[in-house]
Amino acid sequence: TSDLIKLEPTRIVKIPDDFNPHVSAFIELISVAYQGISKFSELAVTPNDTLGVWGDGNLGFITALLLKEKFPKSDVMVFGKHMENLNLFSFADGVYQIHNVPDHVVVDHAFECVGSSASQSAIEQIIDLINPQGTINLFGVSEYPIPINTRMVLEKGLTIHLAGTFTNWDPWIYTLNETKPGFYELKLPLPRGKYYYNYYIGLTPIVDNTNPNKAYTTDGRTSSVLFVD
Repeated sequence: TSDLIKLEPTRIVKIPDDFNPHVSAFIELISVAYQGISKFSELAVTPNDTLGVWGDGNLGFITALLLKEKFPKSDVMVFGKHMENLNLFSFADGVYQIHNVPDHVVVDHAFECVGSSASQSAIEQIIDLINPQGTINLFGVSEYPIPINTRMVLEKGLTIHLAGTFTNWDPWIYTLNETKPGFYELKLPLPRGKYYYNYYIGLTPIVDNTNPNKAYTTDGRTSSVLFVD
């Protein structure tokens, strides 16, 4: 089978004729990891002494390698399921099987590179191991919405962003503010109209469970709907 994708011409980058096809096969994974890491380096405010990468596949390998290159003084820890894959991360400062993580292990920031339905268990383990006020960067792709325990997120003091049609779905513009323990809000001067929105942890959307109005956007994502009179 094949997928058809509609893009504006300005969004297309021509690959040079002499470009190595073995390298070009990983362009998408590299661009996803590099974009997310670049945003992380701009926004992270807490120490980055220990960076955790969840996933022992291609995306996890590329992400861990870029992190080690960009933050050479940080310890990069990789968490995965298959020991034969983890052994390939020779540049990492530590590797752990997800079902055998020592009690003392914690991370300052995390990068989820698992994808599919396995993202849920990976995110739950990240929330359990991450230090308060750390950031969770979700790179894994899933065809279906992944449930996230937002209570655990808030208790850990993790950052939640807001994006929607009013930001062109850019999840890095607005950050929710904690007004009192466990309560977050953001005031936006929106004109009258209909808006689609989601909360975001990293690059992964979270539907507002307190809002019964849901819809599918034109690009197929599930979102919450807000009407401003």
